[in-house]
Amino acid sequence: MPKKNNDSKASYISIHSYVDGFSFFTPNGADFVQSTSFDAETKQRFESLIHYSPEKKSDHILWVCHDGPALFIPQSEFVANRLEDYWALFAARNKANSLAFDQNEAAGFNILYEERSNLMAYLKSHAKTVERTHYLHWLYHQTAETLTQFTPNKIYIHFNKKSFDILVFKNNQLELTNTFELVSEETFLYFLFYVVEQMQWEPDTFTLLFLGQFDTFSAYYEASRSYQNNIEFVNADQTRLEAEQHPAPFLATAFL
Repeated sequence: MPKKNNDSKASYISIHSYVDGFSFFTPNGADFVQSTSFDAETKQRFESLIHYSPEKKSDHILWVCHDGPALFIPQSEFVANRLEDYWALFAARNKANSLAFDQNEAAGFNILYEERSNLMAYLKSHAKTVERTHYLHWLYHQTAETLTQFTPNKIYIHFNKKSFDILVFKNNQLELTNTFELVSEETFLYFLFYVVEQMQWEPDTFTLLFLGQFDTFSAYYEASRSYQNNIEFVNADQTRLEAEQHPAPFLATAFL
């Protein structure tokens, strides 16, 4: 699974793509660029932030895709030449993008998603190697590292500025994932306990786990306490204030 490579800080770059912009993480710091398209102006900003020159490409760029949904498919049911068939049953297809997938042999599933074809071509021309992953794959690994620390039944919550992700584990096995729009505390609780009802769990028979702890989302934490006592925060001690300027603060924390 991609992780920040502290052994090659001088040449390591991570770029996270969102619907409305890009987060950059380089040895010189972090930045967020507002942009809804990958046009000439955005490319110029890219090159200034990664300090690109034709004579010296970056050694490695990690691209984290955060600008579209992802489909988890059991490897036992996965056939590589049927990507279009899987996607047709899942979401509308953007023909400007390509279908890609991450493999997770240990967990026994693949994650299918769309990647921006023009962005991949651009990154390959600016680095010796490019590694690409979907952010939900990265989140899965973050949750998997803490599974044995809590009750066998648990729900992880990952807040983004405009949405939130739910990863549900039953007996420490991934049962379902979903992403919902982040509108208000009331709608958050509605979707959360809709999932709880689907699992047929009673309150406090599972652990509610928030990934990170940020002032931006404090109202949601407090709202949850009214209905759930068994609440924990994962990696709250690693929360960094500067991460809150990015669309996905917990994700950003790992790369700052």
